[in-house]
Amino acid sequence: MHFVTFYFKLSLLSQTIYLCWFSDINLSSIINILSLPTASEQDQAVANFSWNRQKIISSVLDYNIYSDYEAPEKGVKVSVLLYIDKLTKLNETEQSVNFHGSFLFSWKDERLQWKPRDYGGVEAVDIYQIDAGRIWMPQIRLLNIQNFYQDIITPYSTSFTIRRDGRVFGITKIALKVYCNFYLSNYPYDFQLCTMRLYSPKRFTSQVDFENNPLIWEQYNGRVRKITKLETTGYALVFANATRKATSIYRPPNILSNTTDPKMTQSFIDYNFKFKRTENLYGLIFMWPMTCTIIFTHVAASFNSTLHSVIWLMASLCFQYLNSSRLLKIIPPQHDEVPFCLTFSRFMIIETVVLFFCRILLNIFEVKSKLNEKLQRKGQKREIMTIEILQNVEGGDMIIEKTNEVVDYLQNNYHLPKRCFQIFLVFYTIIILYYLHTKHNR
Repeated sequence: MHFVTFYFKLSLLSQTIYLCWFSDINLSSIINILSLPTASEQDQAVANFSWNRQKIISSVLDYNIYSDYEAPEKGVKVSVLLYIDKLTKLNETEQSVNFHGSFLFSWKDERLQWKPRDYGGVEAVDIYQIDAGRIWMPQIRLLNIQNFYQDIITPYSTSFTIRRDGRVFGITKIALKVYCNFYLSNYPYDFQLCTMRLYSPKRFTSQVDFENNPLIWEQYNGRVRKITKLETTGYALVFANATRKATSIYRPPNILSNTTDPKMTQSFIDYNFKFKRTENLYGLIFMWPMTCTIIFTHVAASFNSTLHSVIWLMASLCFQYLNSSRLLKIIPPQHDEVPFCLTFSRFMIIETVVLFFCRILLNIFEVKSKLNEKLQRKGQKREIMTIEILQNVEGGDMIIEKTNEVVDYLQNNYHLPKRCFQIFLVFYTIIILYYLHTKHNR
């Protein structure tokens, strides 16, 4: 019998040494496995925790000593953390952005304290909807969002946890539409700013105040971190900050408008979100069409044939009208400033109209010059210019002679204005293309 017992112990020891030496399981892991509670012990622990939890709720939230309508006497300071899960859409027409996330609130209510040793060592309890309405919670809202009149912290939308020292934690899931102010003067290199304000209505700073340095976090590869960059359709969130501020309830010119007394001020948190446009098709949308338009228009205006020049200028005008209409559909209709691409498109339309009339005037001058040349060849005299001078003015004959020489030169060289106009268009095209591409690559 002793031999069998000895053999069993020796086998158990050898198996243990083998597991510790040749496998990934170490001795501490084996001890932990052997020390795990049984199923009955686990059920008993859960029952004890549930009983102690209900006992804590019944004690600290007793209607005789606690009222959810009365705020803590010393006031509360609310810590706020905004966690952004994802951006769904930045709507340029509505000038708004939709994002999903959570608000984590924390404040201390000394009336909710207890001693863990009196309740089986329980240090924190979760409060469900059935009991959440019995907790006092600060009234907090958001400005510059859709449905701004709704409270963020409610018994039905917030999950609460109470710690033994009276610290209350509340998590609220949110799906917000925040409104923005769009400025498109630098389109498509524009930055758009969206703001919202977290505040407690009808509460002074002495009653409900916000902690300094509120945080904004995001999720990246399954981990939580501070905001760096979140992308949505056509935009990326490149900067986000939150600032706690306090302002007087009085407005200028009241002498108390600059007071910092907590009993006369209200605190709030301003959230600022900066979005950068990530549209990389600007060259195809505007730059190359406009470059081709400039070259096409100026080449058409420099044709020797006036008829061909006028026809192609009209074709260029139609193309520019269609291009401007396309840009108007791309750019949001509600904007305070006209973007550069749209301004330049309108400028090119006006320039094309001016070139159209310039070619007509040059053609009129050319036709008149050719008619005068034909009349002179037939020996018919035509008075081109009449200058009235006094007979006694010295050098009068010289003025008439010089004037006739200039007119004759222009008549005989009627192509000179057209050549000057063509040379001007060459240099003007180079300058305007340089300006356009410099503006694009700045």
